[in-house]
Amino acid sequence: MIDIIKYKDRLLNSEEDISKLIDDLEAKKEDDSSFFSFIQEIDEKYLHNHKICLLILEALQLSKSEAIYSTFNLRDIEAVYDLMLKYYPNDLQIWRDAIFFNFNVLDNEKKVRDMVSKLACKIKSVSGQLDDIGQEL
Repeated sequence: MIDIIKYKDRLLNSEEDISKLIDDLEAKKEDDSSFFSFIQEIDEKYLHNHKICLLILEALQLSKSEAIYSTFNLRDIEAVYDLMLKYYPNDLQIWRDAIFFNFNVLDNEKKVRDMVSKLACKIKSVSGQLDDIGQEL
């Protein structure tokens, strides 16, 4: 049986660890070599966190180092955004960043229209559910 209090404490500790990592990454983001060296040292369990993943994608896009940006192409970043949308379909930050990337970087209007349409449907569905609850109050 799960001890919900211990679970809550473990969840809180994990989120605090992730927040500290994000703060450390944000502080290193301006220096490509420092940022990407630090990424290499992070425990792999944290690299799967969607907030950290978004920060890595942002750093890749803003990198000024040829040694960094020569190791990938923009389609690789697009593929990571697509994976994140698949596994975190309800995360609005991922949708926003993926839409901005496809619009501003890839200039893929067709994909952006499709993404905006899908996101609008998701928002409309949730909004309808919230309206239903509001009417019951």
